[in-house]
Amino acid sequence: MGIDLGQGGILDSVTVTPVFPAGAGAAQMVIPDERFPDIKGTLRYAAGANLDAKTFGATAMGATAKGTIKGPNFVIGFKQVASFKFHTAFYAGIKDSDGCIEESSTGLNFRNFIDCAANEVLASPQAPFYLPRTVAPNGAPFSINMFDQPGGRLKLQRRNKKRDRLNFLVAFRSRCSFLAYFVVEKRDGTHLPIKGFTWNHNHEIDVAWSKGQPTIARNNGGAQFESVVDNLKAGEARFDLLANRALTTADTIVTRFNRAMFAAQQGNENGDYSIAVFDNYTSNFTPDMLQRIENTGS
Repeated sequence: MGIDLGQGGILDSVTVTPVFPAGAGAAQMVIPDERFPDIKGTLRYAAGANLDAKTFGATAMGATAKGTIKGPNFVIGFKQVASFKFHTAFYAGIKDSDGCIEESSTGLNFRNFIDCAANEVLASPQAPFYLPRTVAPNGAPFSINMFDQPGGRLKLQRRNKKRDRLNFLVAFRSRCSFLAYFVVEKRDGTHLPIKGFTWNHNHEIDVAWSKGQPTIARNNGGAQFESVVDNLKAGEARFDLLANRALTTADTIVTRFNRAMFAAQQGNENGDYSIAVFDNYTSNFTPDMLQRIENTGS
């Protein structure tokens, strides 16, 4: 039985198929990094095996929605909700008196945000849809794709402002969950979430330093399918977020994360992102982390 979309529209059928290409997450040193000329370089990471993948079937996650809508001028697309569990980088000096730094998402964690693909300036002009929406052909089958590859960059070195000594990236830990959903934009402009699935991205990277040179000691990451979701109802937080047609670039998890991170890096404390600088090592830094920098020269 089809779904009544109002104004003569009927969604006869729809299937949502997730695609997760094989391969672990990628990590790569960028030395030097022209974007950050004042530091050693950066560590790039991505959920998929190919750091530079940008097409369906090549990225860490893909999804296809197929179906039929009877009725003209119905817009369709994918939306996505994302939620950080944690996103933390650890930096340590050569010796205890050089201090250490713990950089982490804080107030952003365990909150749901709309997630949209961002361009080079971190804007999402197609928001609140993940990718630009399309018009379903009246009475003819439609097929649309979505693809995603979470990733980012981490500075390999930071200067400990309390000690005026270099601290070196020794570990990175991140976990984020996602809900990808097929959504119909009805002729009155309202958005109706139909069905989708949950998935996650986990990444753990360890860096070792010897005589001032970094190497990736451990890289364990990737994207994993979790479960089909087709029972969201109005009033449930994620449904209401998916149904909200007024969200813009400013509301996306990419914007919220980067805005909070950049503010913290400029010394502006905020409740969403924390950069904790310590005079000495803290108990959060395991012996294994500290052993990775014992032969480093500053």
